[in-house]
Amino acid sequence: MSQKTINIPSHTSGPWVAGKNNLAVNFRFVTDRGGDVVAYCDKPKGEARANARLIAAAPELLAELVASVERLEELRDRHLLHAAAVTRALVQKRIDAARVAIAKATGEDSRQ
Repeated sequence: MSQKTINIPSHTSGPWVAGKNNLAVNFRFVTDRGGDVVAYCDKPKGEARANARLIAAAPELLAELVASVERLEELRDRHLLHAAAVTRALVQKRIDAARVAIAKATGEDSRQ
């Protein structure tokens, strides 16, 4: 099976950090390494904190997912050639699902 190249468009480079405001309102923000704001999270306190942490982790999550897909494809192509069809199908299902998530994150998802 062939491997499709994953193109990651440029975004604000990580790491991103979840922070909090110094005001009396409930919002959180995410900043890049230079301290510039990448995102604001304006929700109730606990939800804003959780959203900010998830957004801050996005660059690392995307990079790890891309690396995982590449490794799964390598394993599939090198080591699963003679595995049971159900095993190959399960691995391919995970690869396909991960590729959909990557496409959504990189703007290559046509459904957006």
